[in-house]
Amino acid sequence: MTVARGDIVRIDFPEEDEIPDCEFDSPHPAVIVQNNSANHELATVTVVPITTNEYRGKGHEIQLFPDNDGVERQSVAKVNLIASVSIQDRIMNEEEWKMGEISPVKMDELEAAISSHLSIW
Repeated sequence: MTVARGDIVRIDFPEEDEIPDCEFDSPHPAVIVQNNSANHELATVTVVPITTNEYRGKGHEIQLFPDNDGVERQSVAKVNLIASVSIQDRIMNEEEWKMGEISPVKMDELEAAISSHLSIW
């Protein structure tokens, strides 16, 4: 399986009883934000989880819309929960792992939000 930057994938995060309340439980969609060179070389991939919870207008949230952004319902990418996960162990169902692709405009917004969140300029 080859993943690519901008893919929206279904991630098998840890079970609810194994994580703090402020983290995602399993399963959840996420956007792959890691560069494609690393995607082909590493066993892990860096992702930003996506939720259908209400958008609150925080700097670490990027709104995603069904018509343009590869999601089925209006959603929010939560940059503050950026994580690295095992491709083999955490991306679910090899035949159905990819849910869509984020638009280039939203990827630019995600990049800016990640840079701001991590103070990388």
